[in-house]
Amino acid sequence: MRASLILLLAAACATGTSSGSVTLTSNINYGAVPITYAVAPGHVRSNGDALDAYFDKDCLKGEMAGEPLDLCQTGTAPDGTQHWEGTTGVVDITPIDDGAAFKVSGFLTPSVVSQIDVSQTLRLNRGGAWETLRQEPVLLLVATTAADLTALRHRRRHVGL
Repeated sequence: MRASLILLLAAACATGTSSGSVTLTSNINYGAVPITYAVAPGHVRSNGDALDAYFDKDCLKGEMAGEPLDLCQTGTAPDGTQHWEGTTGVVDITPIDDGAAFKVSGFLTPSVVSQIDVSQTLRLNRGGAWETLRQEPVLLLVATTAADLTALRHRRRHVGL
């Protein structure tokens, strides 16, 4: 069973996407091990503790890097910009390039002692799980952020060696 899971993850890393999954590399440490996320409508999760995020009505709940995740959509502007806020942060997500990408501005606070600027442009691949993320870009944002947090956590461990 474990060997099958390893082969499945290796195949997902090699192709970039597979049915129901995407693989993301950290934006802050390109040498970090990529993380494969299982994607379903309203839910994205990784093996391990990087991310388990799901919708509960208009709110995104779950855990990111072992910390509670709580963001609620508080509105959508005429240009399609989604506004999200909660105990985990404040974020605006605007579709650009005819929905091929999203401009993000704001911050997330995955713990009570840190705040992370998540302002960036998120670009998507085509097909499969990427289409689900295109419909629910906040899931892509938290997956990208979780990949960065995991890379930072591993970098800190290696610096002290």
